[in-house]
Amino acid sequence: MVQFLGNTFGKLALLTYVATLLPGIGNRLGIKNKILVLLKIYRREVGISMYLLALIHVTLEKLLIITSVKELLTLLPFEIMGTLAILICFFLFITSNTVSMVWLKLNWYRIHRLTYIGMFFIFLHVALVKLSIWTLLMGFVLMLQLISLIVIYRRTDSFTGGRPI
Repeated sequence: MVQFLGNTFGKLALLTYVATLLPGIGNRLGIKNKILVLLKIYRREVGISMYLLALIHVTLEKLLIITSVKELLTLLPFEIMGTLAILICFFLFITSNTVSMVWLKLNWYRIHRLTYIGMFFIFLHVALVKLSIWTLLMGFVLMLQLISLIVIYRRTDSFTGGRPI
C-alpha cells in the first residue's frame, strides 16, 4: 500500500513537473493557448506542488520502508538519478518566491535554468525504474524542450530568447 501511494505521488509529481515546462515550450514555439497562459500564471505554485509531491514520493518509496542505515545509503542507479533530480528541484523550490527573485536578480534565472539539467535526471530516473507510458511522456516532453530551444536559438541566436543569462 505504501509503495502504491509512493508510486502515485511520483506520477503526480511528474505530471505537475511537465505542467511547469509546457508554458516555456509553448512560448518558444509560438503556441498560444488558454491552458498554457493559465499554467504560466500559476507556474511557481505548480512547481512548488511538484517538489512537495516528489518529496512525499521519496518518503513513501524509500524513507518509510528502509530497515537499516546501509539500505538508506545503498542507492540503485534509478535512485541516484532521482536523488540528483530532487536535489536540483530543492534549489528551484527554495528560490520559488518573490524575495529570492529580488535578492538573487540575474542569478535567480541562472538557478532556475537548472531545470534543464533536472529534466534529464527525471527522465533517466523514470526510464531506469521501468519503461512505461511515463517514460514516453517524459521523453516526449524532453524532445519538445530540445526542439523549442533549437527554434528559439535559430530565431534569436540565443537559447534564452534574448533574456538575461
